[in-house]
Amino acid sequence: MLSYFFPAWYRIGLLILLLLLLAVIIDTILVYSKKTGMLANRMLADRFSIGDPNKVVLDLRNQYAFPVRISIIDELPVQFQERNWIRKIKLERLAGHQLEYSLLPTTRGEYIFHS
Repeated sequence: MLSYFFPAWYRIGLLILLLLLLAVIIDTILVYSKKTGMLANRMLADRFSIGDPNKVVLDLRNQYAFPVRISIIDELPVQFQERNWIRKIKLERLAGHQLEYSLLPTTRGEYIFHS
């Protein structure tokens, strides 16, 4: 937009735009070239004990050849009334991490964990 007033800046803006387009293409190839770049598995007990903290473990695996920073959003059952559960971690290349947290159920019933 500034090149309208300063025509010499047109080439600089065009070069920056082409470099940005190249970076987006390279990033897309790196992220989507592997079908299973990130693997996650939730491990928990079959039955929770009411009134006691129950351990939940998320096993995360980075299959990419580069480190990643990820935000984990676990969809907790509605009985816990926690809608903003989020954790941010950095995983090194081809590494794994186990994220542990506890849940304290207060009511009986079926707890359904989503993806």
